[in-house]
Amino acid sequence: MSVNKQIYGPLHEKTLENNLILHLIENYGYSSKPKIAEAMVRDILSICDSFKKDSSSIDTGQILWPAVILKEKHGNGKTLARTRTKNVVLTIVDDQDIKDYSNGVSPKEVLSKRIARIASEAYSQKALLAQADIAIIFNTSQTTVSKLVREYQNKTEKMLPLRGVVHDIGRSVTHKVKIIKMHVANYSTRDIARATSHAPSSVDRYIKDFQRVKMLYGKKMPPAEIAYITSLSESLVSEYIKIVKEQMLKK
Repeated sequence: MSVNKQIYGPLHEKTLENNLILHLIENYGYSSKPKIAEAMVRDILSICDSFKKDSSSIDTGQILWPAVILKEKHGNGKTLARTRTKNVVLTIVDDQDIKDYSNGVSPKEVLSKRIARIASEAYSQKALLAQADIAIIFNTSQTTVSKLVREYQNKTEKMLPLRGVVHDIGRSVTHKVKIIKMHVANYSTRDIARATSHAPSSVDRYIKDFQRVKMLYGKKMPPAEIAYITSLSESLVSEYIKIVKEQMLKK
């Protein structure tokens, strides 16, 4: 080994990684498991790196925001603290927004388009925004966001890929009804999944639920009893029954 390597080589070891490994060994009982400590620290640093973005990759009018990872599973009692997230780049203001304002487009309509844009941007980065995220980002209430989302979807006939829809959280039945209406119109599971920003497995689950409701309704069972047997909300069962009746009228 050269003299220079002996003198300067050890400087490479003054790293955050080595400091964290030493901390685990000295303070958390990993003195007999240094390899596990090394693996843990590298995993942790890898997660930290995933939250970083090069400033050159963020344009004017954009922000970094933590969003729930698309493939993360939702479960009862699972908090956000126990849910994996990643930083995504969102365009809060772009040139088109400014043009719309200057052309007299109503602030409400502009905000609707901005909401749709950032929801789609997060989804394209394999992450999901909740309505609460959007409310904070645009300094408005979740009630306002919910109303704008509903109006936008009714106007465009397109579901926004928000977490409540994709992960099937909350009481809303709108996206489920849309899926079933596409199903009875003979759209394929793949086409429905693409149009509604759902996994094909979720689409198939809704279709299966609808078929169960249809069968039980055909046996003259009341909606409340159908809801109890299927573990679906009574409001959703009522919506599915409306679709069944519409099908019967078309025959």
